[in-house]
Amino acid sequence: MHFALLASLLAVFPAQDKKKDDVVQLKEELGGGFKVGKIVKVDDTGVEMVIKDQPKAVRVEFQQMMPYSVYRIKLDRLDPNTGKAHLDLGDFCRANGLHSIAIKEYE
Repeated sequence: MHFALLASLLAVFPAQDKKKDDVVQLKEELGGGFKVGKIVKVDDTGVEMVIKDQPKAVRVEFQQMMPYSVYRIKLDRLDPNTGKAHLDLGDFCRANGLHSIAIKEYE
């Protein structure tokens, strides 16, 4: 009985295999707001994002973003087993006022 109920629910609600959109918060002095889309390229100075209903990727520099957005982008692409990468990320957080996150990275 339970199996039949579970099977019917799975048929009605298909698995969500779509990845969530990336969200970048911009600094207030640059107009603020958010960019929502898929990050397709990350380099040392920023990202390229594909935004819905725009024909080509847009470039957003790290210096245009709020520090927490930069932190999340770097963290999501960090090798969790690389100690130096976590130390560098901790230094970035400390320098940008994200002190509690810096402590977590240093640990």
